Amino acid sequence: MRIVTSSSTACVLSPIGRWDIFCQVVDNLGDAGFCWRLSQALSSLGVPVTLWIDQPQVLTLITGAEAPSVRIRPWQEATPDEFASDPPQVLIETFGCALPTAVRQTLQEAACPPLWINLEHLAFSSRQLLNHGLPSPQWRSSGSPLAKWFFVPGLTPTSGGLLREDNLRQRQAHFDGRQWLSERGWAPQGSERVVMAFCYAQAPLQQLLQAWSDQPLLVLVAAGTPIELDPAPGTRVRVIRLPWLPQNEFDHLLWSCDLNIVRGEDSLVRACWAGQPFVWQAYPRADGGQLDDLAHWLEELRHGQAWPDMPGWTSVWWALNGQPQPTLPSPWAHWTDWRDACLQWRAHLTAQTSLVQRLIAFVNQHRAPDVTPQPWRDQTPGNPESAM
Repeated sequence: MRIVTSSSTACVLSPIGRWDIFCQVVDNLGDAGFCWRLSQALSSLGVPVTLWIDQPQVLTLITGAEAPSVRIRPWQEATPDEFASDPPQVLIETFGCALPTAVRQTLQEAACPPLWINLEHLAFSSRQLLNHGLPSPQWRSSGSPLAKWFFVPGLTPTSGGLLREDNLRQRQAHFDGRQWLSERGWAPQGSERVVMAFCYAQAPLQQLLQAWSDQPLLVLVAAGTPIELDPAPGTRVRVIRLPWLPQNEFDHLLWSCDLNIVRGEDSLVRACWAGQPFVWQAYPRADGGQLDDLAHWLEELRHGQAWPDMPGWTSVWWALNGQPQPTLPSPWAHWTDWRDACLQWRAHLTAQTSLVQRLIAFVNQHRAPDVTPQPWRDQTPGNPESAM
């Protein structure tokens, strides 16, 4: 056990203290899904985790078997008395959700506050990583400093990394995708290619499938996809709408399909780990910022990778994100090259440490409650205070 002494009080930090993760569900399940994966990953390493969520009922759609050390608590039950009597060692505010008022009050008044981390959305560019690892100065009622630290997931070694389970590759090594589909009544027939579709309402899914139907297709539409498919007469497209799947089963679905159409951040990362060909629809934003994310993503894929030069393939990515293209080429002629590239991309990312490994290292470095935030340094372009 380690003793850390602040200016007025001796604080006892146990080797593994409780971590509290706060999550608010916005309009899809990506936030909840990420927070549940993070909670399970920490729990598997022996870290006691409490997940505070404003809509705990949505977890029943994605959790499957619960991790024994993860407690799920409704957001509104976070009271000052509870946090004063049993404070966590680490407090994670996910995706700028803003902590409940009672929790903020406790942080400001505590002599030995938890390490406070603001875990941000996935970064696609170096500019989005400007705040990673930096403190946002907050102040206690006594006037003494309190730090909220930015932690930004990303694709590079200098970022917060990507969420990945330690046993992921072992699970994949013993998995038979076609058998898994067959056991659930979703097996392809004859020469059908299997396409998984999990996308937002804006996706031109009907047009893509029409362009790809030179090959017989079985389209498995994941729950939560608000698109009704109506294959044109004479096309060789068969559609099955799937029920909600627990996260491990959703991973199995990605591993089993010849091509995955995914949306948002959590599913993008899971598609990377699947090692199967995929295209990605970024979360649509009013300012069109998702197109910048897509451009940075495609550039990162090419950087340092033996990425195949498949004519017109990039147009599929842009079309899925609302940018009409003159042609939508079929992927099947280049499928083997595309899969080889995805396997190389997976190996490239797997060679890096995971988000959980980097997060634990960050906590071990910064968890002393008397760490004083350093003044902001000029980070032009970009204003770090804008992210506070």
